[in-house]
Amino acid sequence: MNSRITLSPDNTAVRGWDVDNEKPRWHDARRDKRIEHCRRGLFLFRRAAVRISEENGGEPAIGEGTPEAAADKYDFGGARLLLAEDNEMNMEIASEILKSGGFSVDWAKNGEEAVRLFEESPAGYYSAILLDIQMPVMDGYEAARRIRASRHQEAASAVIIAMSANAFAEDVAASLAAGMNDHVAKPIDPAYLFRTLRKYIGGKAG
Repeated sequence: MNSRITLSPDNTAVRGWDVDNEKPRWHDARRDKRIEHCRRGLFLFRRAAVRISEENGGEPAIGEGTPEAAADKYDFGGARLLLAEDNEMNMEIASEILKSGGFSVDWAKNGEEAVRLFEESPAGYYSAILLDIQMPVMDGYEAARRIRASRHQEAASAVIIAMSANAFAEDVAASLAAGMNDHVAKPIDPAYLFRTLRKYIGGKAG
């Protein structure tokens, strides 16, 4: 029997796995505590995936929804993405997932910064723009509208994808109405994210 595990909604624990007594050590333990929690969650995620597979009598393996498994199927060859995410922990997780698929990632801390980076970029620089919805200064909806209304050569053709914990039909409709191409729910399913990106920008599938 194959088991699939996922990160908890806050990305700090493994669903179905007791992490209360786990105390992994990090080389950069003096960094911001939020980053430490992020890496702790990813560490436990991978270790638990292997252990559950072993307990079920199978060879150690990583579940389909993990970055490693998804990366085995996709290679985006260094394509550059613009990621707008105000939460540093979420940014670290999303960046690790995207880099595992061969992407380069530029980080914007809010929608306003994302709009500025896009407007200052040459044509073809970003293969896609990933926008969190709830951000300070400027949210993802407004950022998408500003990008579409800009004078940039690719204002109309840029691939813009919402990334949000709100994934009801009305949330998806709101993203599309703001000018986005698609909507990806959080917590991020790496395989689904890569399939969505490949639909718009190509990329090698294994």
